[in-house]
Amino acid sequence: MEPGALATSQSRRAQHQLLADLQSLLLLGVPLGIQLGSADALEATVTAAVDEEELSKAVAVANFRARWQQLYLIHDTEGGGVAVVSPRSVRCKEALSRPLRENVFRGSPIEVLFGIAATFDPSLRTLPPPGLVSGGGDGGGAAAVEALTQTIEVLTKNGEALLEALASLTSSAPKVGWMAKDRCGGTGGPCHCDLGLITPTSIAETGYDAAAELDEMRKPTVRP
Repeated sequence: MEPGALATSQSRRAQHQLLADLQSLLLLGVPLGIQLGSADALEATVTAAVDEEELSKAVAVANFRARWQQLYLIHDTEGGGVAVVSPRSVRCKEALSRPLRENVFRGSPIEVLFGIAATFDPSLRTLPPPGLVSGGGDGGGAAAVEALTQTIEVLTKNGEALLEALASLTSSAPKVGWMAKDRCGGTGGPCHCDLGLITPTSIAETGYDAAAELDEMRKPTVRP
């Protein structure tokens, strides 16, 4: 590359939004998940270099890491995926480590997520799947419909952490990523960990709390 071209490339910088960058990775087929603290937002932005050409998965992941590694911990996962973790996340850090039991879940990605959540949240068992779900983004379009209506199967093992099950969900569902976000009220009550899914064009927020019954589960058993 000529020195003048290098200078031009370095000078081309723009605002990058976290959600848009995640969706760009999903569009390339990169499995991913993101864990956020209560003060974090998918709308967060950083200023960084503009991508100059069509990217391969490896280059796109490397660029994403360079942009966001000062704000988030970014880990490689199996299958060339990434897990993005906010160091400000507390409740979801606890919730995503909770152990699951052996089970098989089959259906759309939202139905599978609902089924997993219902195993530890009794309040969901009174609802027909997929429970409470709301959308966001540009309305989704065909890309979101295709991503969220595909049929997948996820197997969980005894003692497997919820985080591992979410990773299995996204690796089984092309162009679907998982998200978990701390949600704390201002009244001093317990914090929650809201689960959802991301597609290349939309997000699906749910009423599933990954921290449901977590404190009860950790109470010591009192024997007579």
